Amino acid sequence: MDPGSATVAFVGFAASIATLLAAAIESSRTIHDAYKSIKHAPREIQRLAQKSERLHKMISEVQNISQDFNDGLPPPFIRDFWLQNASPMYNDFLDFKARADKLQSGMAEKSATGKHMLLRVHSFFSEREMRKCEEQLSDHIQTIGILMNMLSQ
Repeated sequence: MDPGSATVAFVGFAASIATLLAAAIESSRTIHDAYKSIKHAPREIQRLAQKSERLHKMISEVQNISQDFNDGLPPPFIRDFWLQNASPMYNDFLDFKARADKLQSGMAEKSATGKHMLLRVHSFFSEREMRKCEEQLSDHIQTIGILMNMLSQ
């Protein structure tokens, strides 16, 4: 690969990590804020907030590790792995943030009981949607873990 193409490829790789990290941080912050603002929040929301936070920290670590490449460019197998996974993760983060925004805005009115709050949460974020988001976050944690292992070799 010529030096110009290598620079473009690295900038693309680094920029996509930065873009994904920004989306992860924003999603994590939104669900965390929603969780903190909901009195008697369901455990599912707490787990989503924790997994989202873990994932954004892992992506931040990937960003730090990727800056250490000797020639400034990750090996092709890492770039290929990243290209297959970055866009779906980014789209999931956008969807997750939109759901968390909807939840947070819908929870502005305080509720007296945990049962009532659970019903209100589920009116904005169904159990099925929460399970799907939790599974996606778990899958992305696994993907980023694989990437971290690839980068550390």
